[in-house]
Amino acid sequence: MVERFFNTRGIITLRHYRVVFGASPSPFLLEATIAHHLEKISNEKKKTAHHLQKFFYVGNCITSLETKEEAAKFISEAKELMSSAQFELRGWVTSEKL
Repeated sequence: MVERFFNTRGIITLRHYRVVFGASPSPFLLEATIAHHLEKISNEKKKTAHHLQKFFYVGNCITSLETKEEAAKFISEAKELMSSAQFELRGWVTSEKL
């Protein structure tokens, strides 16, 4: 989104409200946004939120869980938590079928 400002001499000033992916501050802003969102999660899904915070690196979450049931629950809750902030988690890879 761009906002335009005009001054008395007819000069236009443009102000951008989004950071283009690939710009140097992008990884920091992504991490800060994810952390901010996950800190506001309710107690019932706090464990999943903490797990996501701990194991997110740039745009990937790399982790290991003990059981298939734990993994299935984590995937379901992680998708739900992140979709509430308009993030789509995809590309799940596991060593076994869930």
